[in-house]
Amino acid sequence: MTLVADLNTKGLWLPEAPRKAGAHAIIIGVSDYPHLSGGSAPPADLAPDNGGLGQLEVSAKTAAKVFRWLGQAGEIAGAPVATCRLLLSPRPGESADIRYLTDGAYAPADFESVRKAIVDWGNDIFAGATEPDANVAFFFFSGHGTEHMASPALLAKDILNPRSPGGPRKAVSFLSLCQAIKTYGIDRALFFVDACRDVPGVARTLNIQGEDILPPYAYPARSHDALLCLQSTRAGGSAYQVPGDPATIFGEAVIDALDGPPPSHRPYDTTVIPWRLLFKELESHVKQKVRELLSRQTATLIQSVVPYGDPYDGDMLVAEKEGPLPGVAEAGVPPPPSTVPPPPPPPSTAPPPPLESVIATRSAEITGFRPGLNLAAVNAAVASRGAGFTGELADFQIMHDILIHEDITIPWIETLRILDAKTEQPAPEAVRLAGGRSQEVGKTVTAWIDVLVTPAQGRAAWIGAGGENDSPSFAVVIPRDLEVVTPVRLDVAFEKKVTGKWTMTAMSARLHDPAGHPADVQQMWAALWDVQRTETFSDLSHAGMLARDRAVLEKALADKRRSPVAAAVAATVLIRCGALEQLHDWPRNLADWFPWLPDGAVLWAETLLRRDDLANRMNLAARPGVIAPSKKPLLRDDAAEIRRLIVKPAYDEARRYFALLANRGPPLLAGSLAMAVGQEKFFSRVVETKAVTDQPQHDLKDACEVVRRAAAYAVSCGLFAAFASRTGELSPHAVLGQPQRRAQPVAGRASAA
Repeated sequence: MTLVADLNTKGLWLPEAPRKAGAHAIIIGVSDYPHLSGGSAPPADLAPDNGGLGQLEVSAKTAAKVFRWLGQAGEIAGAPVATCRLLLSPRPGESADIRYLTDGAYAPADFESVRKAIVDWGNDIFAGATEPDANVAFFFFSGHGTEHMASPALLAKDILNPRSPGGPRKAVSFLSLCQAIKTYGIDRALFFVDACRDVPGVARTLNIQGEDILPPYAYPARSHDALLCLQSTRAGGSAYQVPGDPATIFGEAVIDALDGPPPSHRPYDTTVIPWRLLFKELESHVKQKVRELLSRQTATLIQSVVPYGDPYDGDMLVAEKEGPLPGVAEAGVPPPPSTVPPPPPPPSTAPPPPLESVIATRSAEITGFRPGLNLAAVNAAVASRGAGFTGELADFQIMHDILIHEDITIPWIETLRILDAKTEQPAPEAVRLAGGRSQEVGKTVTAWIDVLVTPAQGRAAWIGAGGENDSPSFAVVIPRDLEVVTPVRLDVAFEKKVTGKWTMTAMSARLHDPAGHPADVQQMWAALWDVQRTETFSDLSHAGMLARDRAVLEKALADKRRSPVAAAVAATVLIRCGALEQLHDWPRNLADWFPWLPDGAVLWAETLLRRDDLANRMNLAARPGVIAPSKKPLLRDDAAEIRRLIVKPAYDEARRYFALLANRGPPLLAGSLAMAVGQEKFFSRVVETKAVTDQPQHDLKDACEVVRRAAAYAVSCGLFAAFASRTGELSPHAVLGQPQRRAQPVAGRASAA
């Protein structure tokens, strides 16, 4: 299929034969940011505070290469291209390549152009919804991004224009875009986001907020099968690019996966004709390729590619390629040589290595840290300190063996805070050091600090550091389990500034390998450790399958081996991968049996909402033909629509469980905190529209406040909730504290206003 530049609309490309339904694409690449550090704007037009954001080098070229691939492929996710909008803002060094790739037919990537293009993109998708052919949404963005309140924002070219009162809002709210586009009558959607998701303090301090450009539609003409997204990095992380490279690290990996280069043509399945690329194989390939490309620059930087699905379907078709045709010869007699085209390279018939082997190999590739302390060495060091010593993480000699430099170790010790998250009293006994190692390359030091968090029902350990002299501060909160210690790995990074001072730049928390620990620890956490590794090194689909096959949710809550924390971890994986049937009522049990763990209430609310959404989609799909909306269009945040939804049994029960956060506090796992942020957007509208009244309204309002408070500092990376502040020390009360409880009015039932 050939795409032709539309002469009337800059940046719009159309097929030679017009079509309403099909793949509707929008591709945005921004390298030139005139108002940020090093920008081309006059000095008076530079942002007085840019939060460290500057120019990019190859984002526009990356987007142009994705555009070229789309034009050559002619279709995406099983649908031929119907429209493609291309918006680029290149730097001078990219211009020649971009002219070659696009014939110069692209629109600028300033906010007004991006906003108009997205609105027109949405209109085209909506117009194709009533056609019988497949309708697909495709979105690619490469440029600057930030994250605030667990919501990524994609920054347009003119972000922070000081001459515009809306300068900080020249950005696109990504999650709201996803939530809207799935209601526009799509069959499938595929999103790629190649942007940083940096410390939320930058977005908060500079008031950078993404605009909700597309409103959701209440009566979609068809049910979507899957909306899948691949983000270049985890929340709080950076997406890297190297000047002079053919594309960004993530972009090069994505293009490599979409191309499926010879001789193996992986990640395409070459055992079928045409060759097929499924999302789970693309996800796994991109994760590995990013790791390989980044390792050529430095061994210490981590760029964790993250999938998102609504719902997640690893088997969704991404692309197809025409493989070699069956031989034209009959009975072994070839046609005349003059008519025989050069034979294509044979497809790879060797089966891929087993998943376990792939994960083990990929895991080994990133463990090249220098030798560090292990549990035995830590115990020996502790024994030498004498009886009663419990402060390993604050011991200079022990931590210096891990962190290498005095200029890192001393600030770490001086700012380290191990507290009871509720009382804010010191709780060094809650966290025991199990080991650690680090690696230094150039001006960065990356460390793994393995700890054991001791059990204590209803308590949580707050581990914070940084914040001296108004430098960034970081914290993680770990729920203390019912019976078994939790093996936790702190991922900590430091950077040497131009002043010569070392500054902490990141801290997050996940599981560490339970091998070598007591039998009960291994029995409880080994399966979840494997699930975590599978998602990290392969894909979410396989991680969900592993969680289902090993019944980790059931086992975590069964008999005397009950571990509500492990159960909550398992539930987040199953919800994220769309395994709603395997959840049964376990999340409700988690919420009811363990009120001291806030995550249970959120996980059950999320289960209810997703099951209701799935039922609606199945009902819509069961209707004969494609049904156009029969009612006046309503937006999902319309007051009447809010009132209609909140009285549905699933929504009413979800509202009651979400409201429990008013007393229980915010979730303590990163995954369930992200879910709570999504739920808060809806329930805050319930409060604003007075769809419930009396005490239910007050409880819901307080619960929304609890979630917003935590989300303002949240960095949704790792497994456990992590928080960051651009300046100053973080405290548990500032992040996790409950609102001032209001005087309770006379009890009343929820009712429509």
